[in-house]
Amino acid sequence: MRHLVCFTLLISVVSIINSAAPSLAQNVSIADKPPVQADDQNKDSSPAKAKEEEKKPTKKLETVEVVNQPLRVFKTLKGLLESAAATEIKTDFQTWKDLKIKTVAKQGKVAQGDTLVELDTESIDKAITEAEFQLGSAKFSQQLMSLEAKRSAETFELEKAIAKLSWQSAQEDHKYYKETTIPRREKNQKYEEKKAGYHLEYSKDELDQLTEMYTEDELTEESEAIVLKRAQRTVESAEFSLDNSLLRLKRIRKLENPRSDQRHEQSFAKSRMEFQKSEVALPIEKEKSKISLAKADFQLSQKEKALKELVEDRTKMTIKSEIGGILFYGECDRGKWSGERDLKRDSKLPAKAVVMTVVDTSQMIIQASVAEANLSSFTAGLSGKAKFDATDDKIVPCTIDSIERIPLKAGKYDCKVTLQNIPTDANLIPGMGCTMSFLTYVNNNALVVPKASVFSDDDGFTHYVYLSAEEESKPRKVDVVTGKTAGNKTEILSGLSAGDKIAKKKP
Repeated sequence: MRHLVCFTLLISVVSIINSAAPSLAQNVSIADKPPVQADDQNKDSSPAKAKEEEKKPTKKLETVEVVNQPLRVFKTLKGLLESAAATEIKTDFQTWKDLKIKTVAKQGKVAQGDTLVELDTESIDKAITEAEFQLGSAKFSQQLMSLEAKRSAETFELEKAIAKLSWQSAQEDHKYYKETTIPRREKNQKYEEKKAGYHLEYSKDELDQLTEMYTEDELTEESEAIVLKRAQRTVESAEFSLDNSLLRLKRIRKLENPRSDQRHEQSFAKSRMEFQKSEVALPIEKEKSKISLAKADFQLSQKEKALKELVEDRTKMTIKSEIGGILFYGECDRGKWSGERDLKRDSKLPAKAVVMTVVDTSQMIIQASVAEANLSSFTAGLSGKAKFDATDDKIVPCTIDSIERIPLKAGKYDCKVTLQNIPTDANLIPGMGCTMSFLTYVNNNALVVPKASVFSDDDGFTHYVYLSAEEESKPRKVDVVTGKTAGNKTEILSGLSAGDKIAKKKP
């Protein structure tokens, strides 16, 4: 009130001064006016400026009231349809890889028992015939090895006994040679030496007797001369024979006897080694025959297995549908189709791969992925609604069946959603996309404020509002704890009360 009175007086004084100014100006020339100082100008202008500021109207703070009202939070998931009852057609042949297509069914509706793929069998039939020949050969080889193993087992003890007997004979012969043959050989050679001398001695004695006899008679007839001559030549022959015998015996003692002894020792050493070898080799031969038989048995079993697998693969060269449904080329992985999408005659199917899928469209599920930040919002059993991209007018109830706790990839978790009461005219097929909406939070008495009226620091974790009060000239900054946000409303968990007024915008 005092300010208002002072302001009124000031206006009156200014009016009086302005009315007297013309008359004063007539008595004072311009030259007589004192110079205006800068400080004086500032002093004159500051009050005027202040007055103008005071004249401006004060801007009113716009506020909103903190109220209690229901808060409902809906969150959405994107997903792809997948059949819960699908049969994958896989080329699970055991050995055969030449999968040339002879005929193939077109994509579309098929009945149980329909032929989906018929493969060319010419090559596999030849392979089966060749495998049968190889099996027959393997059977003969196995039979021969079986006989050999049996013979080896039966002759093992016999051959072992023969080797032992041979070694025993060699030992006995060696002993006899040492103890009997060598001494007897020496006696025989000495006797031969004497025997050769005896013949010479006999011849000389006979000659001496004939000579003495014919000399006493002093008559030498022609016949007697012949006899003497013959006796002399016999002595010469005996002398020559004795020389030859002595030379031969000398050679025998010096060369042949040592050589014979050496040959005998070598033969005895060889017999010893043969016996030692037999003790090692005979068991080895016996085991070797067992191994050969085991190898033949293995090869026979492999040939039998190969033929069996080929025959079984031959039965799979015509693939029929196990269920009725819709035939798709390729495989469906979490609602996404992949694999061979263009199958035709004379092309080849990949081995060990899913090449077709027959699906039952009456049993569909939705495959989705939940972001890590939303794991706490989505739980198994949560109900919602699904709207499909291909059928905007069809909304189908759905329920979260499961959420895996091991991520599919960084920040994404597998979620399976089941559908209820699918319309018969929906024409849904695997691979179609959809959007699902779930009510993830309900608070019927939530304390809410406009989302735009809640502010946060740079870290994004600390939130605050500006609380307005009549007794305070300026709104006061107040920290709050926020809850869920739905649309433009934010839930306040602490820091405010119902009826509080806060600044709508940041002052």
